[in-house]
Amino acid sequence: MATASPAEILRLLARAGVDFVVVGMAAGVLRGAPVATVDLDIVHGRAPDNVARLLQVLAGLEAIYRHDARGLRPAGSHLSSPGHQLLTTRLGDLDCLGTVGDGLAYEDLLDSAPELALEPGLSIHVIDLPTLIALKEKALPRPSPWSLRGNRGLATRGLYRFASFGEAQLWLTKQMSRRSGPRPSTTSGASPAPSKRPGRATS
Repeated sequence: MATASPAEILRLLARAGVDFVVVGMAAGVLRGAPVATVDLDIVHGRAPDNVARLLQVLAGLEAIYRHDARGLRPAGSHLSSPGHQLLTTRLGDLDCLGTVGDGLAYEDLLDSAPELALEPGLSIHVIDLPTLIALKEKALPRPSPWSLRGNRGLATRGLYRFASFGEAQLWLTKQMSRRSGPRPSTTSGASPAPSKRPGRATS
């Protein structure tokens, strides 16, 4: 696999005209939160024409399902579902989510996802920090680096319930290490893996 490049994945998606919102830790990084990220989470539009554009980009990225030794590739029927497609690509991990939180789809998130310029003439939608924190707090049963010390209004200042940012980073590192692993080799002729149920914690 080539060097991981979430930014290049975003550029490819945007240039192909894919409708999506960046969520998860990558959104926090793009919004200026001091956190590390190991993969890229997007909530994509599930209209047939958008799924077709997304599939074309994924094919170019050689996307296959993570944690599946058969090297299965995503199909349109799975990307059209509300489930979570956990993929690895030649440029790093990419999670394509049909919905997040309480069944929130791409269209539901747009009002909370202002555009962010990747480069002149190329912008993407990125979830704002208050919405991101709300999604993380709902998904995670324990204090996380997304949880604030009492005042939600301090979201953009990166104040966490952990005693220090170092403690938060240690927790994040442990979580991310559980998700890393070798990319399985690609095989042909097999059926795509079933999608995850919606409502899983986003990354």
